[in-house]
Amino acid sequence: MVLERLEHHLAVNLEKCEFQTTSISYMSYVTSSGIQMDQEKARAVKDWLQSDTLKQTWVKGSGGSDFSEMQIARPHSSQPMHYGTIAVAAEWVYAQISEFNCTDWGDVLQRYYLTFMYSVEFAVGFLGNAVVILGYVFCLPAWKSTNVYLFNLAVSDLVFLCTFPRLAYNYANNQEDNSPFACITNRYILHMNLYSSILFMMWVSVDRLLLLRHPFRNHCMLSCKAAITTSVLTWLLVNILNSPLILYLVEDMKRTNWTKCHDFGSLSGGWKILNFSLGLTVTGYLLPLLALFASSQWAASVLKTQGEVFGTSYKRPLQAMRGAAIMFLVLYLPYHIMRNVRIASELPETKMSQCSKTNIEGLYIVTRPVAFAHNMIDPIFYFLMTEHFRELILRKLRTLRRRRATQLYLSTTM
Repeated sequence: MVLERLEHHLAVNLEKCEFQTTSISYMSYVTSSGIQMDQEKARAVKDWLQSDTLKQTWVKGSGGSDFSEMQIARPHSSQPMHYGTIAVAAEWVYAQISEFNCTDWGDVLQRYYLTFMYSVEFAVGFLGNAVVILGYVFCLPAWKSTNVYLFNLAVSDLVFLCTFPRLAYNYANNQEDNSPFACITNRYILHMNLYSSILFMMWVSVDRLLLLRHPFRNHCMLSCKAAITTSVLTWLLVNILNSPLILYLVEDMKRTNWTKCHDFGSLSGGWKILNFSLGLTVTGYLLPLLALFASSQWAASVLKTQGEVFGTSYKRPLQAMRGAAIMFLVLYLPYHIMRNVRIASELPETKMSQCSKTNIEGLYIVTRPVAFAHNMIDPIFYFLMTEHFRELILRKLRTLRRRRATQLYLSTTM
């Protein structure tokens, strides 16, 4: 009812309101369905809306249900308003009215959805990756090239998960990260892990393919030394790909006087942010994903044609390779699509309504913890890819239990 009265008030008081640009006079008129203009007038209003004129005006009302006192005012000025400014402000007011019924669910999702998801992912993922790292360090008798890649993946996941408690706390309390260093570090680690994970899983898949073709490990890439070198180069590549993000985060925080900590998809910067995001999507996600699918498919064909040579011992790693490719496709693709759509929606060329932008932001928020959920699933691949890994851990635990029992027995008998 209030919305209808406000629309009616604008329709009555702004009908045939004349406004002027620098040298051309137009007529702005309001109908019952809203402000309508011909093409030439619409271009004039668009140019005016993008100028500093609108920034010098605001709309203020009585604060009650009677909108007759609503007026257009210019701050710090007693001069009467020109008709042009009134018309521009009328456009802005009506735009706000049209978005009145659009639900802003971004804050709700951040406070409850992200807090819950990040907490669960931290609890499950931290435990799983910590067990894998400790198992590799203390239980693995001999390291192979696959173990080197998986160990780097586990370390990347563990460091990444350590950023979740701070994020969950800030979202739960609806507060901004007041430390620029923590903000930039957290965002950088998030996206560095995002792309290091799929790259290391790609190397695991390539390693298993090479092992099928060279079962006696006589290929140079199947040595631990080659795996360590490849891992170092992978970390270097990931940091190079993500390094512009630091610059964009700093620029964005400067714009807000270091009071806002925006995620990647919400950074201000226009086309340069979108181009960077698209480039990162192609080089950091799509190309490794294609390599992951190609190597797993190639390995499947090798295993199919020479199955009698390998037997069944290679089937489980092959299934794990396929599962990893599907996992990164399902978890990562929605995030990358929505991140780029979210950035593009803020470009002035898209001319999206605020309601559409709000809905896009909400969908983008939903995809973020989905993409990060791979940190909970990765430990499963460690057990599938590493031969007898579960047995090695259980054997180590039994040894520690017997040693502890022996120490207790000796302490009681002495």
